Amino acid sequence: MQITKQKNNNIMRGVFPKFIIEDGALVMMNVLYHSQIVNDKDKVTGGGWFRFHYPSKSCIFYGGSQDYGQAKLEHIKECVWNGKVFMNPPHPRTLVDKFNFYYDTGLEMIELQKKAAPVNTSILSFLFRVAGNFFYAPFKLLKKAS
Repeated sequence: MQITKQKNNNIMRGVFPKFIIEDGALVMMNVLYHSQIVNDKDKVTGGGWFRFHYPSKSCIFYGGSQDYGQAKLEHIKECVWNGKVFMNPPHPRTLVDKFNFYYDTGLEMIELQKKAAPVNTSILSFLFRVAGNFFYAPFKLLKKAS
């Protein structure tokens, strides 16, 4: 059992890393019960547990919730893909940029894909223009010489 001490010297016992999927967002928090994370229980599609592996910057989801059932892998994948993975409400912060995500089935670790970051096309067009000028410069010199 994990014991943490708060600033007001109250001791909280039995705080565990749990998550729920509510309204298309995966919300993680250290709580005693999954229901402590929930805002609207009608929008919850499942829950489970999580753990961090800091050396590899990984977040691993596993297990299920006794209150809301096990979250479906497809729902977890969708949350990760859409960048809707949050920690510690009421001041949530997204974790998609900081971690790689996996789902542990007990037999295998399934990597959860993140959406690729948008590419800045203005930088690409600049690079292609510079590369093009570099590539075609010798041909322009030959054309002027003849």
